[in-house]
Amino acid sequence: MVLPDSESDLLVLRPLGGSDDEITGIYLPLENVSPATFDLPDPSQVGDYRSARLLRDSNRPGS
Repeated sequence: MVLPDSESDLLVLRPLGGSDDEITGIYLPLENVSPATFDLPDPSQVGDYRSARLLRDSNRPGS
């Protein structure tokens, strides 16, 4: 997840399910970063507990 501390040449990131100890930076002049796209969820495909927890955590305030 891209954090608000990011700047024009530095992305500050934290894994979606990660803690503040896992925050890292990517210096954009040295690394090629491109947007990712994902298919919309398919309601006929039931996920597991881990997937539901990841979705829940991504929508929590402060995440």
